[in-house]
Amino acid sequence: MSRLNIVLLVALIGCALSVVHTAYQQRRLFIALERARAQQQQLQQEGAQLYYQQRALSKTARIERLATHRLNMVPVTNVVTQYLGVSKRSNAVQAAEECSKTVAAFCGGMQ
Repeated sequence: MSRLNIVLLVALIGCALSVVHTAYQQRRLFIALERARAQQQQLQQEGAQLYYQQRALSKTARIERLATHRLNMVPVTNVVTQYLGVSKRSNAVQAAEECSKTVAAFCGGMQ
């Protein structure tokens, strides 16, 4: 064989190995892409599920029920509400003390 044939044979073998390596890389990247797509779909489903759970947990009726039963809270009525009209600091201190006594008496009666 002539030198030219040997050089061309080496080049041909190099190109063939390059094609095989490229096909292998392409398969690996395709598998990674499919895994990423599957993970993306799973995360989107989990995100949608969490969104609906958040909406269900933040409904006003549920929050009111939890506040009433777990925290022993009651709705505000005119009986419980006190309006303070204070012009001097000493009157403000006295009104605050009266208010705290009223709140303490009201909260003590709930237990």
